[in-house]
Amino acid sequence: MRFLRQPLWLVLAAFVALSSLYIWAIPPLEGSDEFEHFAYVTWLIEQRTFPVQGEAGWNSPVRQESGQPPLYYGLASLPARLAGTQPPVIFRPNPYFRYDLAPARPDNKNTALHYPSDTGGGWRGLYLARTISMASGVLLIITIYGLTHTVLPHRPGAALGAAAFTAFMPQVLFHSSHVSNDILAAAFGTLALWVLARIVRFGGSSMRGLALGAALGAAALVKVNTLVVGLPVALGLAWLWLGRDRGSRRAGAVQALRTGGAAALGFAAVAGWWFVRSRRLYGSFLGLDTHCYQELATCGPIGLARPNLVAWRDTFRSFWAAFGLANIRPPDWVYWIFAALIGLAVLGLIRLIGRRQQARRARGTAAPDDPHLPVLLLLMAVAVAGNVLLLYVWMQQILAAYGRLLFPSLGAIITLLIAGLWELHPRLARWAWLLPCVLAVAAPFWLIRPAYARPPFLDDATLSEKGSVGWRYGDVAELIGVTPLARSAAAGETLPVEICWRALNETDTNYTVFLQAVGPDEAIVADRYTYPGLGSYPTAIWEPGRAFCDV
Repeated sequence: MRFLRQPLWLVLAAFVALSSLYIWAIPPLEGSDEFEHFAYVTWLIEQRTFPVQGEAGWNSPVRQESGQPPLYYGLASLPARLAGTQPPVIFRPNPYFRYDLAPARPDNKNTALHYPSDTGGGWRGLYLARTISMASGVLLIITIYGLTHTVLPHRPGAALGAAAFTAFMPQVLFHSSHVSNDILAAAFGTLALWVLARIVRFGGSSMRGLALGAALGAAALVKVNTLVVGLPVALGLAWLWLGRDRGSRRAGAVQALRTGGAAALGFAAVAGWWFVRSRRLYGSFLGLDTHCYQELATCGPIGLARPNLVAWRDTFRSFWAAFGLANIRPPDWVYWIFAALIGLAVLGLIRLIGRRQQARRARGTAAPDDPHLPVLLLLMAVAVAGNVLLLYVWMQQILAAYGRLLFPSLGAIITLLIAGLWELHPRLARWAWLLPCVLAVAAPFWLIRPAYARPPFLDDATLSEKGSVGWRYGDVAELIGVTPLARSAAAGETLPVEICWRALNETDTNYTVFLQAVGPDEAIVADRYTYPGLGSYPTAIWEPGRAFCDV
């Protein structure tokens, strides 16, 4: 493990520190589908068996995750067992959760209602399970370092730049900080690509084939979309078969068969049992049928459909930085910076291809610096293209415009990015990580915590200045005042209104605030429903005597 040198340890330490910050910043169940993921963990602990799939799985707390392979959840259950499952984790949905509000405005961004009593037992177990996601992130960074070092061995600092860029990607940090299988899937998918790159560069063997199959099997045992890595694996074995680097096609065929056979053996040993079990019990190798019971699923025939550009825009955004259910985002200009970085990398890759072709024409052979580089970059590109195509097909079945579904090829994406930037200038590749780092450090304080924060309480001086209209709603709440903060608003604009409340007594009921704007001829021109605190301070957790304002 000579590649684990001091600078990489510094990157890993910084990642663990930032991931710990994100674990603190993200409230329980506010990760992407975190309740369902943790319900799977709880099921393993309490039932000591795998969740059922199909319609029965959809109707269980695990819902669509019941068809997922079990490796991540089994690992996450180990620390969660230390805390137990009682009191249980309870998901109280926010009925007024909104996707369509301003992404940086703290207004009903929470999918769940959060109570001060949500502590101990299962809640502590959820935080312990999150540490497995953090450990998965550490593994991902190491494997991306190894992959980039193998693909770009003659570019000093490229591998460290790739590791740092990954470590500071806000979306990697986000998914490494809640209960989710996406980062472990990315780590094992990258591990498989790393082993494949070593086979291409150093030759195939039974041991390397076993390692390749085991890595791909572990990835598939975390999430089935990692099977897309099988595309570059098949292409890499075909390249071995051609024997262009070994002197004879027969020798290449023997090497490819030996390596491929060992890879198949390794895959079957690690993951084969799960897919056979799913087929025997539920009639499906992949267990994807459970997703078809979702409200937004179509699961119809697959064909050539016009790409949904809005969905792909959202996929791009949530690949880089989109928190919660991708409804908490930085301003659009942040994504334009990432798009420009990708554009630079593409230009660099085009330049690299052109430079090598010129060298080949000049010498009548391949450029002498690294004859394996074109094949390795092609395999990385195939991994990315295959993943994009798979997501295109999947989005015809399920509304799933999430960038994390491209994480199986994350290692390939980062390697291509660094290769392209290096071709333009080595410093670009070495220091590109500063861009996501700035956003990653700022996001918990700028975007995440404010999105879930309760409204500040009014002090006595402020309260006396506001006075009170004296309206009481039973013995629960007193309406202090309703104040429009703008004289008018045109159609499509927002009319801000300040509503101030004082809690009178405790209640177990969550009451809804209902507001209407009435225009000419008493026509209702706008209305709004929400829990107080814009979803963050429901009446069931009000403290008597406390006063606050919503806008």
